[in-house]
Amino acid sequence: GNIISHHDFSKEDTQRIIDFTNQFEAGLIWKFLDHMYIYSHPEKVDWLMGQINSDIGREPFIFNPQQDRHFLDLPQSCSLHAIPEDVERELIPHTDLDFLPFSEQGYDVVVKGINKGVGLNDLLTFLKIDPEEVMCFGDNHNDMEMMELVGKAVAMGNAIDKIKEIADYVTKPVDQDGIYQACLKYQLFEEDGYENRK
Repeated sequence: GNIISHHDFSKEDTQRIIDFTNQFEAGLIWKFLDHMYIYSHPEKVDWLMGQINSDIGREPFIFNPQQDRHFLDLPQSCSLHAIPEDVERELIPHTDLDFLPFSEQGYDVVVKGINKGVGLNDLLTFLKIDPEEVMCFGDNHNDMEMMELVGKAVAMGNAIDKIKEIADYVTKPVDQDGIYQACLKYQLFEEDGYENRK
């Protein structure tokens, strides 16, 4: 439950994204250290209802149409859903942020140079674990740096081609127990033992 490290947006970039989403009626979810705050047009966020209706549930998400959470402290990332041409024209050249596409109009937005690889490396340094001892699973652009860091990179069967190309192994898709199948392949547990714990 401890925060090991975090990398915050600047006030200027935070406000620029808020102004953009209001002007272009884009979907926006800010990710703060405590929860994810839904600022605008949740109906445009293509993954939101799937997450809310999954095991994750509603608890991590707070509807915040007042758009005031960032006045307390700054966010670490956001999910932005907008027309790519608008993002490329209005935001990318004018911010110190990376826009990582994960769907036709969906972007993970992070501080430039910050990614899952940086976060995982911070954790491994804190725990004094060599990256070669670590296995990770990925399926999209935002997993690239993390997969390049670890000793064993596994691509999900539904992964984009770039992820499959750098993976040590391609398992079945997420909805076909791909993680479970890869764990069996690498003998991380015995099949009977896992089934008994389900």
